[in-house]
Amino acid sequence: MLYLAPLTSAFLSGIFLCFMRLDILPVCAGILILAIIITLKRGNRISAFICILLFILGYMRANAVLGERERIAYEFDSLKLKTEFTVTDFPKDDVFTAKMKLGGKPMTVSVTLEKCSDLLPGDIVEAEILLSAPVFRKNSSFDYGNYLSARNIYLTAKGGKYSVKGRDKSLFYGTVFSVRRYVASVSEKFFTSDTRAMFRAMILGDKSLISDELSKSLRA
Repeated sequence: MLYLAPLTSAFLSGIFLCFMRLDILPVCAGILILAIIITLKRGNRISAFICILLFILGYMRANAVLGERERIAYEFDSLKLKTEFTVTDFPKDDVFTAKMKLGGKPMTVSVTLEKCSDLLPGDIVEAEILLSAPVFRKNSSFDYGNYLSARNIYLTAKGGKYSVKGRDKSLFYGTVFSVRRYVASVSEKFFTSDTRAMFRAMILGDKSLISDELSKSLRA
């Protein structure tokens, strides 16, 4: 039990590093080093070595999952289909992230729909979409596919008309989406304009309301 926390932390940091890429490299490296230090202070060099092995194992396991998602993205590239998916983020400029099942696997997809600003996290939407895998294309100096894949997104989808079929009522995600919707509605009642945008960005990670002017002023 004394070594369970550092060993588990090393394994999970390997997984997170693979999924989040360089965004959290310092954090994952710090966790691994800390886990090794803790096990060495307790006088167990074998456990320190196991920490490193578990870190590598976690990374390799997550990398296998990502490889499978790349395969699915390649398989569904340029495919047009009518399907249902769950909105997972607030739309900005008619673009949002969604979860959908493709090839029997859950995939995170960047979706563009016409006039979809009223959609909320947890909405189950049906639409005819055209899938595309930008990870296999590079048309400019900015590698959009790499940008998306670093966020665990391997497919984009574009569609027109859509219909809302209901809400996600699963125990975990349904609860998370309900909380996000509630906080968003509270911000509508008690905050105005830029204050609401800042509140939702800090609490929900929702940047859809941040205007270009506010963004520029925050960078200044």
